[in-house]
Amino acid sequence: MRFIVVVLASLTMLALAGCGTANEQQAIIDATSQYITTSPDSAVKKVTVEVQKIDGDFARAYATPADGTTTDPVFVFLHRENGAWQGLTFGTAFDSDTYQQLGIPQSLWLSE
Repeated sequence: MRFIVVVLASLTMLALAGCGTANEQQAIIDATSQYITTSPDSAVKKVTVEVQKIDGDFARAYATPADGTTTDPVFVFLHRENGAWQGLTFGTAFDSDTYQQLGIPQSLWLSE
């Protein structure tokens, strides 16, 4: 029984690796939502956010419009500055020049 508990705990930790703590995830979700809903380039007023990966002070999230009809879901890249997450860019596709200009770690890049 003890072995099963240790295995389950280990698997849970592996599943959460790269996604940060619950508080960190919530901070990213809040920053993503604010970034998308207040951007002049977005007509979306409410989103559902999934934190996909964190690498140091950078994160990638996936934002889906809550009504499902406003626009397509987007990937959002964020950077933590002075302890606060800030949106860098959002969209459905990015080129390597964009990633490099924004300093986004390659581990967060979308696969082509």
